[in-house]
Amino acid sequence: MNMDYTKLPVTIIRGSGRVTVPGLGEVKASGRAEIGPERVHTGGSCVLPGGIKVRDLDTSGSLTIEGDAEAETMSFSGSASVRGSLKFTQLSKSGSLRVDGDAEGETMEVSGSTTVEGRVKVRDLYSSGSISAEKGIESSGHVKVKGCMRADSVKAERFELIMSNAVSRIRGGVEADYIRVEPKGWGDEGELITDWVKGGEVHMENVECDTVSGDTVYIGDGCRVNGKVTYAHEIRVSPNAFMREQPQKV
Repeated sequence: MNMDYTKLPVTIIRGSGRVTVPGLGEVKASGRAEIGPERVHTGGSCVLPGGIKVRDLDTSGSLTIEGDAEAETMSFSGSASVRGSLKFTQLSKSGSLRVDGDAEGETMEVSGSTTVEGRVKVRDLYSSGSISAEKGIESSGHVKVKGCMRADSVKAERFELIMSNAVSRIRGGVEADYIRVEPKGWGDEGELITDWVKGGEVHMENVECDTVSGDTVYIGDGCRVNGKVTYAHEIRVSPNAFMREQPQKV
Protein backbone atom coordinates (compact mmCIF):
# COMPACT_ATOMS: atom_id res chain seq x y z
CA MET A 1 0.00 0.00 0.00
CA ASN A 2 1.47 3.34 -1.08
CA MET A 3 0.32 6.37 0.87
CA ASP A 4 1.48 9.73 2.13
CA TYR A 5 1.51 9.54 5.90
CA THR A 6 -0.27 12.18 7.94
CA LYS A 7 2.19 14.71 9.39
CA LEU A 8 1.49 13.87 13.02
CA PRO A 9 3.60 15.76 15.57
CA VAL A 10 5.89 13.35 17.44
CA THR A 11 4.32 13.17 20.90
CA ILE A 12 4.38 10.91 23.94
CA ILE A 13 1.42 11.12 26.32
CA ARG A 14 1.43 9.67 29.81
CA GLY A 15 -1.78 10.13 31.76
CA SER A 16 -4.07 12.28 29.65
CA GLY A 17 -3.44 14.78 26.91
CA ARG A 18 -4.38 16.21 23.53
CA VAL A 19 -2.50 16.83 20.32
CA THR A 20 -3.82 18.94 17.47
CA VAL A 21 -3.38 17.58 13.95
CA PRO A 22 -3.69 20.50 11.50
CA GLY A 23 -6.58 20.02 9.12
CA LEU A 24 -7.92 16.89 10.84
CA GLY A 25 -8.69 17.54 14.49
CA GLU A 26 -7.39 16.35 17.83
CA VAL A 27 -5.80 13.18 19.16
CA LYS A 28 -7.17 12.67 22.67
CA ALA A 29 -5.60 10.04 24.93
CA SER A 30 -6.06 8.89 28.49
CA GLY A 31 -3.49 6.31 29.55
CA ARG A 32 -0.50 6.26 27.23
CA ALA A 33 0.09 7.13 23.62
CA GLU A 34 3.08 7.33 21.32
CA ILE A 35 2.21 9.35 18.25
CA GLY A 36 4.21 10.01 15.11
CA PRO A 37 3.88 10.12 11.31
CA GLU A 38 4.80 6.44 10.93
CA ARG A 39 3.37 4.85 14.07
CA VAL A 40 0.52 5.42 16.47
CA HIS A 41 0.61 3.21 19.56
CA THR A 42 -2.00 3.66 22.29
CA GLY A 43 -3.06 1.99 25.51
CA GLY A 44 -6.06 2.98 27.58
CA SER A 45 -8.64 5.24 25.98
CA CYS A 46 -7.91 7.12 22.76
CA VAL A 47 -9.79 9.16 20.15
CA LEU A 48 -8.19 9.70 16.73
CA PRO A 49 -9.42 12.15 14.09
CA GLY A 50 -10.75 10.84 10.79
CA GLY A 51 -8.53 11.00 7.73
CA ILE A 52 -5.46 9.72 9.54
CA LYS A 53 -2.85 7.80 7.48
CA VAL A 54 0.06 6.06 9.20
CA ARG A 55 2.33 3.09 8.63
CA ASP A 56 1.40 1.23 11.84
CA LEU A 57 -1.67 1.65 14.02
CA ASP A 58 -1.42 -0.39 17.23
CA THR A 59 -4.00 0.06 19.98
CA SER A 60 -5.12 -1.67 23.16
CA GLY A 61 -8.01 -0.67 25.35
CA SER A 62 -10.70 1.61 23.94
CA LEU A 63 -10.31 3.36 20.57
CA THR A 64 -12.59 5.64 18.57
CA ILE A 65 -11.65 6.87 15.09
CA GLU A 66 -13.86 9.76 14.05
CA GLY A 67 -13.85 8.98 10.33
CA ASP A 68 -11.76 7.05 7.80
CA ALA A 69 -8.33 5.61 8.58
CA GLU A 70 -5.53 4.04 6.54
CA ALA A 71 -2.50 2.06 7.70
CA GLU A 72 -0.24 -0.64 6.37
CA THR A 73 -0.70 -2.64 9.56
CA MET A 74 -3.56 -2.28 12.02
CA SER A 75 -3.71 -4.07 15.35
CA PHE A 76 -6.68 -3.65 17.71
CA SER A 77 -7.02 -5.24 21.14
CA GLY A 78 -10.03 -4.40 23.25
CA SER A 79 -12.83 -2.24 21.85
CA ALA A 80 -12.56 -0.22 18.64
CA SER A 81 -15.17 1.91 16.87
CA VAL A 82 -14.56 3.46 13.46
CA ARG A 83 -16.98 6.13 12.21
CA GLY A 84 -15.87 5.67 8.63
CA SER A 85 -13.97 3.13 6.50
CA LEU A 86 -10.68 1.27 6.99
CA LYS A 87 -7.96 0.59 4.41
CA PHE A 88 -5.01 -1.61 5.29
CA THR A 89 -2.49 -4.16 4.15
CA GLN A 90 -2.87 -6.31 7.26
CA LEU A 91 -5.43 -6.02 10.04
CA SER A 92 -5.52 -8.10 13.22
CA LYS A 93 -8.04 -7.72 16.00
CA SER A 94 -9.12 -9.35 19.25
CA GLY A 95 -12.11 -8.08 21.15
CA SER A 96 -14.79 -5.89 19.60
CA LEU A 97 -14.59 -3.93 16.33
CA ARG A 98 -17.30 -1.86 14.67
CA VAL A 99 -16.76 -0.15 11.32
CA ASP A 100 -19.48 2.16 10.03
CA GLY A 101 -18.13 2.07 6.46
CA ASP A 102 -16.13 -0.47 4.43
CA ALA A 103 -13.09 -2.58 5.38
CA GLU A 104 -10.68 -3.01 2.48
CA GLY A 105 -7.22 -4.56 2.41
CA GLU A 106 -5.11 -7.66 1.94
CA THR A 107 -5.35 -9.82 5.08
CA MET A 108 -7.95 -9.45 7.82
CA GLU A 109 -7.65 -11.70 10.88
CA VAL A 110 -10.19 -11.08 13.64
CA SER A 111 -11.47 -12.75 16.78
CA GLY A 112 -14.33 -11.78 19.04
CA SER A 113 -17.14 -9.61 17.65
CA THR A 114 -16.71 -7.85 14.30
CA THR A 115 -19.33 -5.64 12.64
CA VAL A 116 -18.81 -3.93 9.29
CA GLU A 117 -21.78 -1.88 8.16
CA GLY A 118 -20.38 -1.63 4.62
CA ARG A 119 -18.53 -4.15 2.47
CA VAL A 120 -15.55 -6.30 3.40
CA LYS A 121 -13.19 -6.48 0.40
CA VAL A 122 -9.97 -8.40 1.06
CA ARG A 123 -7.70 -11.07 -0.27
CA ASP A 124 -7.99 -13.30 2.82
CA LEU A 125 -10.35 -13.17 5.80
CA TYR A 126 -10.02 -15.29 8.93
CA SER A 127 -12.63 -14.84 11.65
CA SER A 128 -13.15 -16.57 14.98
CA GLY A 129 -16.25 -15.59 16.92
CA SER A 130 -18.94 -13.59 15.14
CA ILE A 131 -18.68 -11.42 12.06
CA SER A 132 -21.27 -9.30 10.28
CA ALA A 133 -20.79 -7.66 6.88
CA GLU A 134 -23.93 -5.73 6.01
CA LYS A 135 -23.04 -5.25 2.33
CA GLY A 136 -21.27 -8.56 1.81
CA ILE A 137 -17.81 -10.10 1.67
CA GLU A 138 -15.68 -10.13 -1.46
CA SER A 139 -12.40 -12.06 -1.41
CA SER A 140 -9.86 -12.96 -4.08
CA GLY A 141 -8.51 -15.72 -1.82
CA HIS A 142 -9.66 -17.53 1.32
CA VAL A 143 -12.56 -16.77 3.65
CA LYS A 144 -12.57 -18.94 6.78
CA VAL A 145 -15.04 -18.32 9.59
CA LYS A 146 -15.17 -20.26 12.85
CA GLY A 147 -18.31 -19.33 14.76
CA CYS A 148 -21.24 -17.52 13.18
CA MET A 149 -21.64 -14.92 10.46
CA ARG A 150 -24.15 -12.60 8.84
CA ALA A 151 -23.59 -11.07 5.44
CA ASP A 152 -25.43 -9.84 2.39
CA SER A 153 -23.42 -12.23 0.17
CA VAL A 154 -20.07 -13.98 -0.01
CA LYS A 155 -17.84 -14.32 -3.05
CA ALA A 156 -14.41 -15.92 -2.70
CA GLU A 157 -12.02 -18.39 -4.22
CA ARG A 158 -12.26 -20.61 -1.13
CA PHE A 159 -14.98 -20.40 1.54
CA GLU A 160 -15.11 -22.35 4.80
CA LEU A 161 -17.66 -21.90 7.58
CA ILE A 162 -17.23 -23.98 10.71
CA MET A 163 -20.37 -23.24 12.68
CA SER A 164 -20.93 -22.91 16.40
CA ASN A 165 -24.33 -23.49 18.00
CA ALA A 166 -25.87 -20.46 16.33
CA VAL A 167 -27.67 -19.57 13.11
CA SER A 168 -25.61 -17.90 10.39
CA ARG A 169 -27.38 -15.98 7.63
CA ILE A 170 -26.13 -14.94 4.20
CA ARG A 171 -29.05 -13.11 2.65
CA GLY A 172 -27.93 -13.43 -0.96
CA GLY A 173 -25.79 -16.43 -1.75
CA VAL A 174 -22.35 -18.03 -1.51
CA GLU A 175 -20.09 -18.36 -4.55
CA ALA A 176 -16.61 -19.91 -4.50
CA ASP A 177 -14.47 -22.49 -6.25
CA TYR A 178 -14.33 -24.48 -3.01
CA ILE A 179 -17.13 -24.37 -0.42
CA ARG A 180 -17.21 -26.22 2.88
CA VAL A 181 -19.90 -25.56 5.50
CA GLU A 182 -20.23 -27.80 8.53
CA PRO A 183 -20.87 -27.69 12.28
CA LYS A 184 -17.90 -27.40 14.63
CA GLY A 185 -18.27 -30.90 16.01
CA TRP A 186 -20.58 -33.85 16.47
CA GLY A 187 -23.81 -32.78 18.14
CA ASP A 188 -23.42 -29.08 17.32
CA GLU A 189 -26.58 -27.46 15.99
CA GLY A 190 -25.16 -24.54 14.02
CA GLU A 191 -27.03 -23.76 10.80
CA LEU A 192 -26.51 -21.61 7.71
CA ILE A 193 -29.53 -20.07 5.97
CA THR A 194 -28.91 -18.58 2.53
CA ASP A 195 -30.58 -18.16 -0.86
CA TRP A 196 -28.19 -20.13 -3.02
CA VAL A 197 -24.87 -21.98 -3.06
CA LYS A 198 -22.72 -22.01 -6.19
CA GLY A 199 -19.27 -23.54 -6.46
CA GLY A 200 -16.87 -25.97 -7.99
CA GLU A 201 -16.43 -28.38 -5.09
CA VAL A 202 -19.30 -28.06 -2.59
CA HIS A 203 -19.50 -29.80 0.79
CA MET A 204 -22.37 -28.67 2.99
CA GLU A 205 -24.01 -29.79 6.22
CA ASN A 206 -26.77 -28.05 8.21
CA VAL A 207 -27.53 -25.65 5.36
CA GLU A 208 -30.96 -24.44 4.29
CA CYS A 209 -31.09 -22.82 0.86
CA ASP A 210 -33.17 -22.54 -2.29
CA THR A 211 -30.71 -23.78 -4.93
CA VAL A 212 -27.35 -25.56 -5.14
CA SER A 213 -25.07 -25.83 -8.17
CA GLY A 214 -21.56 -27.19 -8.49
CA ASP A 215 -19.21 -29.57 -10.20
CA THR A 216 -18.82 -32.00 -7.29
CA VAL A 217 -21.53 -31.69 -4.65
CA TYR A 218 -22.07 -33.27 -1.24
CA ILE A 219 -25.35 -32.47 0.52
CA GLY A 220 -24.91 -33.74 4.05
CA ASP A 221 -26.81 -34.20 7.29
CA GLY A 222 -29.22 -31.48 8.30
CA CYS A 223 -29.45 -29.88 4.85
CA ARG A 224 -32.69 -28.65 3.34
CA VAL A 225 -32.75 -27.57 -0.32
CA ASN A 226 -36.09 -26.09 -1.31
CA GLY A 227 -35.44 -25.79 -5.03
CA LYS A 228 -33.20 -27.00 -7.83
CA VAL A 229 -29.93 -28.93 -7.38
CA THR A 230 -27.58 -29.19 -10.38
CA TYR A 231 -24.13 -30.76 -10.71
CA ALA A 232 -21.58 -31.32 -13.46
CA HIS A 233 -19.59 -34.37 -12.34
CA GLU A 234 -20.70 -36.06 -9.12
CA ILE A 235 -23.24 -35.74 -6.33
CA ARG A 236 -23.70 -37.45 -2.99
CA VAL A 237 -26.69 -36.90 -0.73
CA SER A 238 -27.07 -37.92 2.90
CA PRO A 239 -30.23 -39.85 3.81
CA ASN A 240 -30.65 -37.21 6.54
CA ALA A 241 -30.92 -34.36 4.01
CA PHE A 242 -34.09 -33.03 2.40
CA MET A 243 -34.32 -32.07 -1.27
CA ARG A 244 -37.59 -30.91 -2.76
CA GLU A 245 -36.45 -31.85 -6.29
CA GLN A 246 -34.28 -34.61 -7.68
CA PRO A 247 -30.75 -33.42 -8.60
CA GLN A 248 -30.03 -32.81 -12.27
CA LYS A 249 -26.77 -33.39 -14.09
CA VAL A 250 -25.87 -30.54 -16.44
